Amino acid sequence: MKQLNPFIFTFLSVFLFLSCDNEPIDFTERAAPEPIPEADLIVGEWDLTEVLLSDATASFDAGGIPVTAPVTGSGSNYDLQLIFTEDNAFTATGSYLQNVNLTLGPQTYDEQQEVKASDFLNMGSWSRTATLLTIDNGTEVQEITILELDENTLELQLTITQMQTIQDIPATITGTVTLNFERSN
Repeated sequence: MKQLNPFIFTFLSVFLFLSCDNEPIDFTERAAPEPIPEADLIVGEWDLTEVLLSDATASFDAGGIPVTAPVTGSGSNYDLQLIFTEDNAFTATGSYLQNVNLTLGPQTYDEQQEVKASDFLNMGSWSRTATLLTIDNGTEVQEITILELDENTLELQLTITQMQTIQDIPATITGTVTLNFERSN
């Protein structure tokens, strides 16, 4: 009796094994692309699309009397970009115009001021959890809340204290800023 060639035996075994399935074999079928792991979602370049100032107050001195007044605000002329690298380096460049509305009694005062990325964001290394982004520049650690993060959207919230001139009066504005970003193309 002749011996069966090992190559033919292997081929027949594989053929029989595959033919036991009731569904036809589709060799052109491709697996769906793997989603970006959540830890990697923030890596890349992000363009600022919206800024909202909420729960804010302005404190200033009016003729020797300390005054605190409610403030609202938003941004415009967005030209600010965040860059997160895989080696955990963080940079922010550019600026936007901050439109501030101060209400003092029956009067409302509107002011615009250019805000540079370096005015409120540290440059340095980054780390994050699901809801907290930490920026460390070596001397100061800044914690920023992540409200939303997916492949195309990044929404951050932070508490600010900054100086701004309103009607030629220097004021300290304290409040919550919500920043919305879209991933750069």
